[in-house]
Amino acid sequence: MTENEEAKKIPTKKRILDAAMELFHQKSYGETTLYDVADAIGLKQGHVYYHFKTKRELGLAVLNVCHDEVKGTLNMVAKASNPKERLISFLKLSGTIEDYYMKWGCPIANLTDALIRESKNKKERLQVPLIYKTQIAWFQRNFEELGIEKSTARVEAENILTHLQGAIHMGYTLNKPKIFKDFIKNTIAHIRAI
Repeated sequence: MTENEEAKKIPTKKRILDAAMELFHQKSYGETTLYDVADAIGLKQGHVYYHFKTKRELGLAVLNVCHDEVKGTLNMVAKASNPKERLISFLKLSGTIEDYYMKWGCPIANLTDALIRESKNKKERLQVPLIYKTQIAWFQRNFEELGIEKSTARVEAENILTHLQGAIHMGYTLNKPKIFKDFIKNTIAHIRAI
């Protein structure tokens, strides 16, 4: 069976989402059209419109796929024996995709930013940052399990995600992976010291 025949066995909606995710990461959401997505997988544009009426609808669907992946990652590292090890496991896992971050930046941050910028009202804007809310809640729970008071745990959770995103962004934009590596190393040391 050829690669093309194998690809056609994958449901069309999933093929569209996979292609859109890749194009949004590599070209950017703003530079990608629904035609580009259709062309990338050898479909007519009408097939994309059948599943996603607008590029925003497709962008939100891709973000939902990313959210499911993040939840899967959090569930995977949640198997560690204690909250300190869970937090460290998450950071180590983030460090394993350094090459991807340094080549493209954070795909979640890039897509989230684009979708927030094009939001027409508060309701549309609130649809977008669910991934970050999920991550913050996860970090907060783990910090609380370490004995940190709830409001301080919330601040720690927001700080760790803020600094993670900043380290990815600065490492990528300045082409200095050491910024990201140092963040991972220093944050692991901070968590071990708690």
